[in-house]
Amino acid sequence: MGHRDDCARLGLERHSADRRRMMSARATHSGLAVLAILAILAVGVSLPVPARAATMSSLPTAMWDTNGMVNAVLPVGHTIYAGGRFTLIGRHTGGGAPVSRATGLPVTPFPVLNGSVYAAAADGHGGYFAGGSFTIAASTARFGLMHVRADGSVDPRWNLGVSGSVLTLAVSGSTVYAGGDFRSIGGRSRNRIAALDATTGHLRSWNPGANGTVRTIAVSGSTVFAGGSFTAIAGRVRRYLAVLSARTGRATAWNAAVAGAWNAAVAGVSADGSGVATLAVAGSTVVPTAA
Repeated sequence: MGHRDDCARLGLERHSADRRRMMSARATHSGLAVLAILAILAVGVSLPVPARAATMSSLPTAMWDTNGMVNAVLPVGHTIYAGGRFTLIGRHTGGGAPVSRATGLPVTPFPVLNGSVYAAAADGHGGYFAGGSFTIAASTARFGLMHVRADGSVDPRWNLGVSGSVLTLAVSGSTVYAGGDFRSIGGRSRNRIAALDATTGHLRSWNPGANGTVRTIAVSGSTVFAGGSFTAIAGRVRRYLAVLSARTGRATAWNAAVAGAWNAAVAGVSADGSGVATLAVAGSTVVPTAA
């Protein structure tokens, strides 16, 4: 009898445990349903349920972005209600977009990029050049460098392809100077600094070459100033800062010897090897800043 009683008691305990798990599961599903309803109500939806539920193929393909988490989405007719932990919804722009000075809003059309833009420069005709680490612009392959025309379209002539990131751009007349951490442009060797024809995008023969990243370029007349983390450029020892001929690409005799106490006390240029991040040229004065 004792053994039968133990078996009966064990069976009853298992039955009770199974029942408690079922009740817990029902409560969980009910809780999730309540949470879903609350999430929908939180975004202010009070419209009747549409007769036909929206499908993925009927939803717009050009979605917008938020600056926080989205917890609830409800398509109702031609409207999508969204709720969550965000304070702003805006059109997806990618890594770069032209913005109106008057309204502060993006100026359309413009090519949406799939990566980052680190440098931009006006072309003087209503368009601009952009450099960075992107590979696609407006569904067109563009590797790190592109020209956008005044009408917002991607210039088909500027399609060279860069082997690394473009970090700085400078335009002087019909020439665009580019610097970064790349090793080639258009399949041709260009160590971290290059010059291109502003109209055609073709590489110019100008080819100083640097042994470290070029982060900033400034042009004054026939002189090109370059700054970065290099210690040699155009075959000459130049620590972080160099002056190059815009015609030949050769390093001039000018050598600031940016190092040690001079950079820390005078120009604020880092002494830990990170080099020059930006530079400005005003008349006969060059002002570098630390990376």
